[in-house]
Amino acid sequence: MNVATQAPRLALPVLVAVQVSNEANAGFYAALLLVTFVWIIPSHLGVAMFALGNDDPEHFGRGLSTTLRLSALVSILAAVGTPILARPLLSIFGPEYVDASTCLIAFAMVTFAVAIKSIYIAVRRSQGALGRAAWASALGAVLELGAAEVGLKLGAVTGVGIALSIAMVVEAAFYWPAIRKAQ
Repeated sequence: MNVATQAPRLALPVLVAVQVSNEANAGFYAALLLVTFVWIIPSHLGVAMFALGNDDPEHFGRGLSTTLRLSALVSILAAVGTPILARPLLSIFGPEYVDASTCLIAFAMVTFAVAIKSIYIAVRRSQGALGRAAWASALGAVLELGAAEVGLKLGAVTGVGIALSIAMVVEAAFYWPAIRKAQ
C-alpha cells in the first residue's frame, strides 16, 4: 500500500520530464517540491492516527476529529497563502520557474484531499480493512497518473496540476464516506 500511495508523487517528475521542456520540467518539480512541504503535515497527521489503535472507539473518534480539524486548518492556510506566495516562492529558483505557479496553486488547493487519503488509510486500518484501503489506494494511483498524463497532453505543466488536482478530489470524495462513518 505504501507503494500505491507514494507512486504518483515519485513517478510524476519522470512522467513530466519526458514530455515537456527542461524549463517547464524544472518549474513543475519546484512546484511539487514546495507543495509536498505543505502536504507532509496533514499526511503525517493521518499516519499518526495509526498509533490510536482501534481498542477505544471514542479515543479514535476524538483523534480523528482533531486530525480533520488540523488538516482543514493547514488546507485553508495553503489555499489562502499559495495564490499570494506562489510566484515569489517559485521565483527564488529563477524567473522561468514562475510559469509553474498555476500548477502550484492547483496542488495547494487540494491539500485537504491529500489529507483525506492518509486519514482514510488510518480509518480502514482501525476497522481491520487495510486490504480494502490498499486496493482503493492502488486504483487512486492509477487515476492520478492517468489524469496527469491527460493534463500533460492538454495543458503541459498547468494541465497536469489541474488534472491531478481533480483526480485527488475524486479520490477524496470516494474515501470520505468511510471517514464520516468512523466519526
